[in-house]
Amino acid sequence: MGDFDITNIPVITGRGDLIVKTQDITGKVQTMTIPYYA
Repeated sequence: MGDFDITNIPVITGRGDLIVKTQDITGKVQTMTIPYYA
């Protein structure tokens, strides 16, 4: 998987999780949960 640049994400103060789903050309979906603190 390559690099992604995700912009304009609404920021909520405190701890949270960013859930990113990608789908490849064959239809396979991959879900990644990325914790963050803002």
